[in-house]
Amino acid sequence: MLEQISKYRSPIMGGCILCVLLYHTGVTFGIGPMDYFIQTIYGCIDIFLFLSGFGIYRSLTRNPDSLSFYSRRASKIYPAYIPLLVIWLAANFRDVGLTELPGFVFGNLTGLSFWLQKNPYFNWYILSLPAFYLASPLLVRIIRREKKHEIALLLILPFLACTCCFGISRLLLFFSRIPSFVLGMLFGKAHLENREPEKRTKIVMILTGIVFYGIQYLLVHRFNEDTMWHYGLWFYWHVFMLPALFLLYCTMIRVAEKLPVLKQLVKLLSLIGTSTLEIYVIHIVLFDFVPDGTRRSLWLLISACMVVLGILYHRLIGLISRKWRRPSPQS
Repeated sequence: MLEQISKYRSPIMGGCILCVLLYHTGVTFGIGPMDYFIQTIYGCIDIFLFLSGFGIYRSLTRNPDSLSFYSRRASKIYPAYIPLLVIWLAANFRDVGLTELPGFVFGNLTGLSFWLQKNPYFNWYILSLPAFYLASPLLVRIIRREKKHEIALLLILPFLACTCCFGISRLLLFFSRIPSFVLGMLFGKAHLENREPEKRTKIVMILTGIVFYGIQYLLVHRFNEDTMWHYGLWFYWHVFMLPALFLLYCTMIRVAEKLPVLKQLVKLLSLIGTSTLEIYVIHIVLFDFVPDGTRRSLWLLISACMVVLGILYHRLIGLISRKWRRPSPQS
């Protein structure tokens, strides 16, 4: 399972970014199970964070230099983020006074606008990434010191407990996702130590996922959507469902690779998965320009265009970066 998570990282991320786009379109199909699925796929953000923690643990174990790690993370995020931030800042300039402009720009560059809840801010996920990365070296050191994988799992519990302190604050979006990030690191540790879960462990993962998915399903039909969002009832269960979801995803991709038609789909998802950051930042900006009342078919077409733009944008950034780093010929 753990080796497959590493192997299938790109197609999993590709599928998840498509789900995020679908969720943000707000489209419905009038089919109960499908609409419920669309309601819950915002949880793909937890999958992104799990995979990020999984990869970061391996990266910081091989090279524990924090400054080098921060430099690599910044060089990955900011080249994609800053050009779209400029467009977004220009579009939202009318909502900000001249005296507030420096803080507006600085806050959205550093993430402070999210932490101070100073509107308008770009997007909670992008602006909270620096905090996840800043905490990563410390989290990796703590997890590496633990002699037992299971003991390190206790790191998750304080973060789950502290989320109740934020009530209806949007900071809940960040704190309720820390367990998914830490869980990814714990799985990353197990992967490096070649400790694949046993069959009975996988059974426990599946049963736990089913139970907590059932809890979420019951809560959705018990409380209205505002209550679910304001008190984190959408979020708390994801960390318990993630292992089962990854078992499911890896099994599906492994089977799909054996079928010629579906194998091409896996390759397409892998291609999309290499550009998830670019697709994400592009859709955050450009979706704001789509008028209310847009038809479902047009929304889906726009989403497909966002995917193509994201892939092209990713390649453009890669091209510019390679030329920038290429040493100039000596005269």
